Amino acid sequence: MPENARPPWCPNEPSTLVRRAALTSGPLALREAQKPPRHQRWSTWLLLGGRGSGKTRAGAEWVHGLASAVLPFARTVTSPIALVGETLADVREVMIDGPAGILACARYNRPVYEVTRRRLVWPNGAVAQAFSAHDPGSLRGPQFAAAWCDELGCPAVHAGPNQPNVFPDPKSAESAQPHFSNGARSDGAQRGFVDAHFAHWAQVGSAANPLAPGTSTPMVDPGRMFLWAWDARPFPEFPRNGAIWGDGENWLTGHWLNGRLGGAPLAGLIAAVFADHGLPPPDVSAVRGTVLGMSVDRPAGIRATLEPLVDTFGLVVTDTGTEDAPILRFASEAYRPVTLPADAVCLGRETGNRRLTTGQADELPAEVVVRYRDALTDYRMQTARSHRREGPSARLVDLNLPCTLDGDAARHVAEAAIGRFWAGRDGLRLELPVRFAGLEPGDVIALDDVPSNHWRITGIDLTDRLEVTAVSVHGAPAGAARPSLPARDASPEALGLFGGPPEALLLDLPMLDQSAPEANFRIALRAVPARPQAVFASPGADGFELRRTVPGNALIGRLTAPLAPGPSGRYDRANAIELALPSGELASVAEDLLLAGRNAIAIEVANGPFEVAQFRFAEEVAPGRWRLTALLRGQAGTEDAAALGAPADARIVVLDDRVPAAGLGATEIGIALNWRIGPVGRTFSDRYFATLSATGGVRALTPLAPVHLRAKAGVDGSLALRWVRRSRLGFGTPLAADAPLGEDVERYAVTLFDAGGASIHAAETGTPLLELDPSLVGSLYGATPSEVDCEIRQIGTRIGAGLPARAVLPVDLP
Repeated sequence: MPENARPPWCPNEPSTLVRRAALTSGPLALREAQKPPRHQRWSTWLLLGGRGSGKTRAGAEWVHGLASAVLPFARTVTSPIALVGETLADVREVMIDGPAGILACARYNRPVYEVTRRRLVWPNGAVAQAFSAHDPGSLRGPQFAAAWCDELGCPAVHAGPNQPNVFPDPKSAESAQPHFSNGARSDGAQRGFVDAHFAHWAQVGSAANPLAPGTSTPMVDPGRMFLWAWDARPFPEFPRNGAIWGDGENWLTGHWLNGRLGGAPLAGLIAAVFADHGLPPPDVSAVRGTVLGMSVDRPAGIRATLEPLVDTFGLVVTDTGTEDAPILRFASEAYRPVTLPADAVCLGRETGNRRLTTGQADELPAEVVVRYRDALTDYRMQTARSHRREGPSARLVDLNLPCTLDGDAARHVAEAAIGRFWAGRDGLRLELPVRFAGLEPGDVIALDDVPSNHWRITGIDLTDRLEVTAVSVHGAPAGAARPSLPARDASPEALGLFGGPPEALLLDLPMLDQSAPEANFRIALRAVPARPQAVFASPGADGFELRRTVPGNALIGRLTAPLAPGPSGRYDRANAIELALPSGELASVAEDLLLAGRNAIAIEVANGPFEVAQFRFAEEVAPGRWRLTALLRGQAGTEDAAALGAPADARIVVLDDRVPAAGLGATEIGIALNWRIGPVGRTFSDRYFATLSATGGVRALTPLAPVHLRAKAGVDGSLALRWVRRSRLGFGTPLAADAPLGEDVERYAVTLFDAGGASIHAAETGTPLLELDPSLVGSLYGATPSEVDCEIRQIGTRIGAGLPARAVLPVDLP
C-alpha cells in the first residue's frame, strides 16, 4: 500500500466528535485527537469508535501490517506479536476468524492459524500468539515485539471494575452484571476505573510499566491507550430518543463515555475550586462521589461556593498540616474510619468507659429534597426526594445543589442526607489515653468491639486524658435498582422548568373539612421542578382573579391496573391498588392511626365523583411502583363512587396538606368557573398555564345516603319503612348523641318500585319514617308484600335530593 494511500473504509479526516483520553496535568483529561502525520491518522483515531465503527478492523490491519512489513505500520517484519483477548475463543472468533479479523483483512501474504499451538504464522515467518486474559500467567516469560489487546472500558454500573468486560443488556442472551453489583448506575465506578489505569501506566520506567531493555520504550505506551466506547450519536438525544434508537436504556449502565467522561469527581471539583481561587491544593484523597458539573452563577468566596457540596454530600472538613502551612482536608464521612482498641478506652470517673446519648426525634426532618440539574432533560432543574420518615416532626429540608447529576445519583444523595440527619442524633462520649492525641475533630473512628458503628469526632478536651465527643455516622445507603430514562413526552418531567403548564387536578370532595363547604373543593398540582403555582378563577373568559398560591407539589399517581368496585364499612381485602408514583413515597400505618384518618387518598372514577379511600399497608414493589392493601373504601359517604371502581391510568391523589382548598367562594358553590393554573411570575398564556372548567362545593353539600333500611307490616295491613339518617357534619360528636342534621329542615324523598323496576309511588316525609295505610298498600300491592323495592334520599336545603339508598327489603310480618 503506498504511503499516502488510505483504505477505502477510512474517511478523509478524523471526526470532530472523536476524542482521545490522554495524560496531561491531571490523572485524566480530554483533548482533541491530535493530527499526526497523514499516514498515521487513520490508525489512531478510529480505535475510539463505538460498535461497528471499525476498531477490530483497524487492529487487524495493524497486526497484519506489522507482520507483513507494510507501510505505514512498519518498514521491517515485526515478530512475535501477542494477541490478547478475554478468552482464547474470543481471540479466534473475533480477532482472527471474525468478519473484521486478521484473516479477513489479509488480502495477500495470508497467514495460517495453527489450532493446536494457538498461533498465526505468516509465510515470511512472522508469528502472532493467542493469549487469554483469564490466564495472565501465560504472558510471563515470552518476549514480544508488539501486542494487540482490547481497549480499556468499564460499565457505568455499581461494582463495574469487578468485571469491566461485562455489558448489561436485557435484550442480549449474554447480558450480565459485574460480580457483586446491585445494578445501580454508577458513573463514579467507570471514572475510577479509568483514572486508576492511567495513573498506573503513567509510571513509565517503574516496576508498574518498565522500559524495554536498552530502549526508552515502555511496556505500555500511555499515549496509545484507548477507551471504549465513544458514540457518534449526539448526547443527550442519544440515549433518550427511543423513537430513533432502541438501545438507549443500555447507555444508563453501559460502557459509553458520552455524557460521562466530561464529568467531575467530587475530589477533583473541590481541588479545581481551590485552584481558581489561587489557594494551596487541599487534601481530597478521602473524598468519594461524582457529579457531572457545577455552576457558579455569581461571584462568591470559596466558602460560599463549596458549602452546598459539603452540606449535601456530608463532607467533613478539618484543618491539618502545620501552623505555617495549614492544609484543609476534605473527607467523606464513611471513608476508612480509624479503628481504636476498645480495651484502650479509659474508665470514666462517673459514666464508665463510654456513654451513648440520643437526641429528640421531633427536631429531625421527615423528608429531604435535593434540587439539581439533569443532563438528560437539557440541564433543567429537577428534584429528588428521600423516603419520607414517619415521626413527630413534619420538617422538610431543602438542599439546593448547583450541580448536574443523574436522577438516580440525586435520589441516592437525598437518601444519604436524611440518613445523616437521623444518625447524627446519636452521640458518644468516651475517654482515651494521651497516646491518641493525634486524633482531631472531624476524624471518623470505630471501636474494634463494634466495628460497624462509625463515629465522627466533634470535640476533644485534653486534660490528663482525651475526652472525646462524637456523633454517629450514617453508612451509605444501598444503590437503587436498574435506572430508567426520563419519559420523552409532554409530562412535567419532560417539559422541565419552562416547558409547559403543571398537571392540575380539581377535586370536589365530601365534607372532610368541617369549616366550610367551599373549603372541600381542593386543588392538586404537580410540576417538575416543584415551584409555586398561581391559581386564578373567573366565571367568564376574562376577569380572572388570583385565588391562592400553591407552594409545592402534591403526591399524584396513576393506577397501573383497574380497581374493581369494593365494599364500604369494612376492610376491602379482595382488591389492591397498583399505582405508579413519579415522586415521593407512601408508608404503612398502624390500625389506630388509620382509623384516626391517616393515609387518605382520592381516586378518580370514570364519569363519576372522586372516591375517598384509605390504605393501611404500602409496599414499593419496584422503583416508583406501589401496591396498597387493607383498603377502607367509600369513606366520607363516597360508597357510590366505590361501587363504580376505577379504570387503569386513573389518577390518585394523597389527601394531605399538599392538597389545599382551591379558593372557591361561598357564593360560587354550584357555579361553573374557569380556572387557570401556572407558575408564579410567568406570562398568562397556554404555554405556562393549564386551563380547566369545574363546578365546586356541590359534593360537600350533598346529603349522604341513609342506612339501616327496614320494612315492617302492621296487623291492620299497613306498612312502615324506617331508616337511620347520616350526617355530613359532626365528626367528634359524642357517641351517645344523635348525628347533627346538617340541613335547615329534615326531609326525605321515598320512591317505591314494582317487580319490573317501574316507579309506583313517591312521597316525602319529615322524619326517618314512612307509613303506608292499608288502603294504599292494597292499591299498590294488592296484599301485604313479602318484600319492598324502595329508594330513599335525604333532601338538602341547597342541593336538593341527596345520594340514594336503594334496596329490596324483606317485610317483617307482625
